[in-house]
Amino acid sequence: MAYTEPTPAYLKARYPAFADVADATLQVYLDDTAASVDGSWPENLYAMAKAAKAAHEMASLGIGTRSEAEGWAAAGLTRIKTGNFEAAFSDAKVARASGGTLDSTPYGLIFKRLLRKAKGGPRVVGARGSGCGWGPTAQQNDGGVLPWVC
Repeated sequence: MAYTEPTPAYLKARYPAFADVADATLQVYLDDTAASVDGSWPENLYAMAKAAKAAHEMASLGIGTRSEAEGWAAAGLTRIKTGNFEAAFSDAKVARASGGTLDSTPYGLIFKRLLRKAKGGPRVVGARGSGCGWGPTAQQNDGGVLPWVC
């Protein structure tokens, strides 16, 4: 299946914080997503996932723009007081941001949501046991099923 590769223009349209980043830089990060987003993704999520993953990697390195308030919020600021300066940070948010995980940027959260859509959920595998028709069975390491002795 031929997927449409996202372009720097697509990434800029989807995430305006990267509008001032050079197209060559954006293309490098889009190319780097090949290890995370491959041909096993649904076609309708492919370009979005590549753009979100590239944006997450760039935002993690401080590439792109954001307002000062967005920067403080991303760092986990929850409260500020001006008289005798006082600031409060969310311990959980600071821990996530400092860990460099997908939770550390809004783009990583988008990628994580797309990842759940594309790859998440239970996988059910049917097996047919032989035995007395009731009771438990045991799966062996080679995939064979041992029946319950009736």
